[in-house]
Amino acid sequence: MDSISIPKRDIRKVKYFSELSKETQNKFLEHLRNFELGTMPKTFIETVSDDLGIPNNEIAELFSTVMSLVNSKKTIDLNENDFYDMILASLNREEDLPLESLDIIEILKSFTENSNENIYITLEALKINGDNSRIYIDSKFHSEIRPVFINNLHEGNLCIHVLKLEYRENDENKFFYISLDLDDLKNLKDNIEKAEKELNLLKSSDKIKIFDFK
Repeated sequence: MDSISIPKRDIRKVKYFSELSKETQNKFLEHLRNFELGTMPKTFIETVSDDLGIPNNEIAELFSTVMSLVNSKKTIDLNENDFYDMILASLNREEDLPLESLDIIEILKSFTENSNENIYITLEALKINGDNSRIYIDSKFHSEIRPVFINNLHEGNLCIHVLKLEYRENDENKFFYISLDLDDLKNLKDNIEKAEKELNLLKSSDKIKIFDFK
């Protein structure tokens, strides 16, 4: 391997970062330094977006560039100087770069130098979590009252609880709905409480280090 290429979209985000005020750049780098173990990218992006007053999508693309760079630096068996020398070699072969090659390198270095170890650990944990084909995103309940008629006479009403589950599969957010009665709700509650007890038991062990996504 004589060079490491940087995708053009990442180079565009470096250019975007270079145009931010110095104060905003420093705040972004501070957020990287303070990244807490297990923080979900969505949570991090929303927090930084609110603090910097920059749209979520811009922060999302910047953080995506940081994560890709951190992952490459950790997985490629090179010291820091050789790693950036190979990126520089690739940049020097590019035409019409939006910035000077050395300026791009300087910004990329600021990303990795300010990214604490928690980013990489969380990234690896997310990969493991993503081994399942479907990843839970969110859930909501709503109740439906449905009348029961016998021979055109209204005998009463049935309350049906509908659980909406949002999940991610093949880079797409999807939904499905489940109707639950009271026994179903109790069963679901019991299983959730059982999972929480098992997790707390694991966390109390000195032999296993457990962290949560947040």
